[in-house]
Amino acid sequence: MAAFATPSETAGLGALLALALVGTIYGVWRPRQVTPILVATLRESTMLMFIIGMSLLYAYVMSYLHISQSTANGSSSCSCRAGCCWR
Repeated sequence: MAAFATPSETAGLGALLALALVGTIYGVWRPRQVTPILVATLRESTMLMFIIGMSLLYAYVMSYLHISQSTANGSSSCSCRAGCCWR
């Protein structure tokens, strides 16, 4: 099966068409009018990337210090009946 475009080209075309859709809906075509929309988009994207990055760092630190493994081992090695350790 042949492809028409690479994923990068498709993403670029999607971004361009999304910008055209914003221009059509909001009626903004001049760069001065589009700038606040792009700044807000950049802020949102940056916030999401920071959240994802910090969650990856948190997972790495928890794994490196063996905190998650020791918690799992501690809860699975309970010698009493099921559920009585959590009372």
